[in-house]
Amino acid sequence: MPLMNGRETFRLLKEINPDIKAVLSSGYSLNEQAQSVIADGIAGIIQKPFTQVQFVSLIDDVFL
Repeated sequence: MPLMNGRETFRLLKEINPDIKAVLSSGYSLNEQAQSVIADGIAGIIQKPFTQVQFVSLIDDVFL
């Protein structure tokens, strides 16, 4: 994203709605930055590449 990264976006969304549920999709390893987003309250994480079945399963786990 050109103006902000995913962590910044998630923090702004949390300011608007503290109860928001969001998932992180990353092609990078679960490094320190990803771990801090998880600590910020991200509801789930999925590593790229992922299949449609994996994505639907994550969404089911998080939102249902």
